[in-house]
Amino acid sequence: MEDVKNIKQDVYWVKSQGNEYALKCYESHEKLEKQHTFFEQWKEARLYAAEPLSYPDGSWVISNADGEWGLFKWLKGDHLLFSYKSDRLAASKVVQDFHTSTEGIEAPLLLQNPLYIKYQRRLEQFEKTFPAFSYGGNRTLFQELHQFASKTLDDFERLDWAAIEEDAWERKTWLHGDVAHHNFIRTRDGAVKLIDFDLLQMGPELYDDIQLGQRFLPHTHHSLKELTVYFHATKWKEAWLKGILVPSDLMREWLYAYRKYKRQDQKLAGHLDWLHAAWKDRKEFVEKVQHVLR
Repeated sequence: MEDVKNIKQDVYWVKSQGNEYALKCYESHEKLEKQHTFFEQWKEARLYAAEPLSYPDGSWVISNADGEWGLFKWLKGDHLLFSYKSDRLAASKVVQDFHTSTEGIEAPLLLQNPLYIKYQRRLEQFEKTFPAFSYGGNRTLFQELHQFASKTLDDFERLDWAAIEEDAWERKTWLHGDVAHHNFIRTRDGAVKLIDFDLLQMGPELYDDIQLGQRFLPHTHHSLKELTVYFHATKWKEAWLKGILVPSDLMREWLYAYRKYKRQDQKLAGHLDWLHAAWKDRKEFVEKVQHVLR
């Protein structure tokens, strides 16, 4: 090795013999092996992703006391910024290409619970943070957000999940699982690729589309008309709209800040101000979507 830099927890940039790599540590050997098996079957992976690489001895995984280590191609470039329309278009395009090019891959079997179960757990975690709202004089904010999250989640759960999940199973469709801006890289030659497939799973592409739509939303001035431009290929349109209405993204950001607060890494006042503003914008968007769904 010529050089090593810690990028974030359990992720390192490595330079060896003039080549650059990403070295990542996993807790599960099986999870890393299954990711490699998936990439072996994904024929167009080099076009859309940072691929896993084998070590000089031909192995895919190296184990030590710290965990299971995987090697990946390092992509030189910059993360996308969803504040730019061009980057939103590029992100939606590469996610759609990922969905299309991976359809039909049968193994490895990576399955998780339907999305609404994840949202239920997030709502339960949000409920436990009520004291932070109570002590700060923000009970109304908590009550409004909690009531709305409960209602929209209830509507989301009532969708025909048997049909949605069965369709995904029959077509063998895959989702990335974490379509945040930092998992998109525009390389030096202008190509946009996905990185970090730790949450890769077989399931409805709808889940990626909902998450990406929620991440785009604040950057579109909460315009439903613009938002739909990026998701014209989404198959389950009503489910997509109902999923976006669930304020899971607001709860996710709040919980992230709350955990840092509990570790005494930051104060909550600034984030409560953000949540007030974000909730105000979301309510206006909700009225537009509910009109469409009537």
